[in-house]
Order: sequence, then structure tokens, then C-alpha cells
Amino acid sequence: MKKVQIWFIAALFAAAPLWANGVAIVNATTGVYFRCNTSSVSVSVENQAAITKITQEFTNTTGAAGRVKYAFPLPEQASALLLRWKIGDLWYQAGISAKPQDTTLPGNGTKTPNLTTYLGKTPLFFDISQEIPRDSILVVELTYAEFLVYENGTVGYTYPNDYHLIQTSALVLQRFDFTLVSARTITAISLLSNSAASSSNSGNTATITYSAENSAANKNYSLTYSLSLNQLGLFSLSTRLPDSLVPDKRGSGYFLFVA
Repeated sequence: MKKVQIWFIAALFAAAPLWANGVAIVNATTGVYFRCNTSSVSVSVENQAAITKITQEFTNTTGAAGRVKYAFPLPEQASALLLRWKIGDLWYQAGISAKPQDTTLPGNGTKTPNLTTYLGKTPLFFDISQEIPRDSILVVELTYAEFLVYENGTVGYTYPNDYHLIQTSALVLQRFDFTLVSARTITAISLLSNSAASSSNSGNTATITYSAENSAANKNYSLTYSLSLNQLGLFSLSTRLPDSLVPDKRGSGYFLFVA
């Protein structure tokens, strides 16, 4: 369901402000983007099933009101679940469609080499239809799911936080929160990319937290955790969608059993 189009369903929400990394593209040909101010990444993993929610705050620093196309370097094995954005005091929500997404970008149809490299092979694209006033804030929140790879007792997770190809200036705030719940005993967990992270591990639940202020986003988050090799890993996952949210004719849910 990853190769999908995000479509606007005209939903508005009143909510408290939030604050990664996607790109708010003004002109892909000349490399003009909104400035990213903050990036917050929240990851929830149950056994090997990971749900990642990212929230970014951008400022329109172009000197004029305008629209943007949001692009995110979605991992190849991931599926987008939800995208919403905030302008002023209103949240707008998108939905998921089985139609191919619109991959055209602002500009003359080409991308700078930096943007091409950053977005990778399987990016997600979405047009923000509202005009963002000069010097105003745009908040974008994206949630996606992926099944993490297991090999010889170790599971890895990576998030594309290296933003230097898009923006070299510092972000006001970067935050990474990772929570793991596992039926098998967690023997170790580590955020390899950031030594200043704090962690906890009670055996079946573990957490990693990292934050940085006024620093450049120039390093991907890379995390690994190890599971007991003396225990058998058996778990199931299932989902059932209401009819209003079913994106295609392939059924309203899925079941997965992992051994």
C-alpha cells in the first residue's frame, strides 16, 4: 500500500501545536525549500512491527506567500498510514488511495542532485493545497509502518535524519523517542548514532530517548536491539479497517503470524 496517492479529504481539527525528515519543496529545480525548524520522531515497536510518527515544523522563509509539495524519503519496506498538516490553528488530514501518487514537483519537472539523492528510490509525495503566508509556520505529521528485519537475534531500525543535503543550518530542536515491547527478552538496546541518548530496559520493555537543541541534523538515527536466542519467537499481528477507510478491493484487513 506504499505506492499510493495521498488525497485531501477536507478534515479540520483544533489541536495543540506539535513540532523527520521530509522536505517542504517550493522549487525542486532550483533547490528552494521552507526552512525546517524542529523535528520530532516517535517510534513504537511491538516485537518487530514498527510505527513511526514524525512531526516537523517549517517556516516559509522565501519572502512571499506560496504553496509547497511535501516529500519524504520513505523506507522501501514501509507503508504510509496517515498524513496531516497544520496552518495557523487548523489541522488538515489526508487519506490513503490506491491510485498512483502524483510525483510531479514544483519547478520545470527536474530535481537538484541533492534532492534526488536525499529522497532515495521510494519517496512519498503530497501537495499542500493551501497557500502558506510569508514567514508563517507549516507543521507536517506523517505516520508510517514497517516490519523490521531480524537476523541472528538482532533487529535494526534506521530513520533518515541526515538533512544536510537539504539544509545545513541548525534546527531549534531535534527529538527521538523509541519504545519497544517484545515477547522475547530484550538483552540489549542501543542508539548507535547518538551516544548521548538515555535508555532503559526491563526485559520485555525498553526505551531510548535523545534530544538536541540548536544543532544541525546531519546524522541518521541508527538503533539496534538484541533478543534472547534461548526463547522461541512466536507472535501474530492483525488489522481490520472500517469500510470507510478500505483503500482497495482486496479486503478490509490482514493477518500475519511470525515464527
